[in-house]
Amino acid sequence: MFVFTIAHHPFRIIIAMTSAFFWLLSLLLSSLLWFIVVPLRNQLAFAVPFAVLFQEIFRYLFYRVIKKAEFALQKVQLQELTEKGMVFDRFAVAYGGSEPNLADLNVYGILTAIQGSEAFQDLMTNTKIQPWLERMKNLVELHRVDTSIMTIIECTGCTLIAYGIPFSMFVFTIAHHPFRIIIAMTSAFFWLLSLLLSSLLWFIVVPLRNQLAFAVPFAVLFQEIFRYLFYRVIKKAEFALQKVQLQELTEKGMVFDRFAVAYGN
Repeated sequence: MFVFTIAHHPFRIIIAMTSAFFWLLSLLLSSLLWFIVVPLRNQLAFAVPFAVLFQEIFRYLFYRVIKKAEFALQKVQLQELTEKGMVFDRFAVAYGGSEPNLADLNVYGILTAIQGSEAFQDLMTNTKIQPWLERMKNLVELHRVDTSIMTIIECTGCTLIAYGIPFSMFVFTIAHHPFRIIIAMTSAFFWLLSLLLSSLLWFIVVPLRNQLAFAVPFAVLFQEIFRYLFYRVIKKAEFALQKVQLQELTEKGMVFDRFAVAYGN
């Protein structure tokens, strides 16, 4: 992981080394506490909470240090890119070039994400990137997708993510079996009844509307009651459903007076 994700990026190396240093400090502090408090050395209930506490404290301190150093690191990175010959007065954020490429799109996306921040203002003031940014903005705006189309696409995608699996299960496991459809629809009806009853209770008891401790237990209770009622209904209807199924199979030519349940033979 270090070789493929960190070693080629100086700033990732800095962050990794700094985080390791802070972790070692927390470990050192935990060890010192363990060494000092001799009577409790063998008590995990004493050592573990303090070790976790020190780690969280130093994690927060590490975050504060990185937060303060963020602006300086960005300036150093920008200076490093400039020294390597990367120019910002042309389209390509690379070694020259006259047409935008993937590097341009990446940098443009990063800059638009930090637009309005202190780092963005510093870039606009102290570098030559602003003309390039304006040209990129004009090019990107020409190819921007209509927001209404994007909304429809996003809605469709979210709908498929949310209901794709249940719909697939319905199509492949329920839709071809009439009795499974009956059971599914009946169970949904009973669930809606329980939800309706829970809503009515919530609507009636005005002083406790904002109390989850009141609403949730009754909602669960009503669901369990209607689940039992659904079981009783299906239990009573089981014999009738079996007769209907037998009649349907008989009409299709399936016979049950021989060993093979097939079309004769």
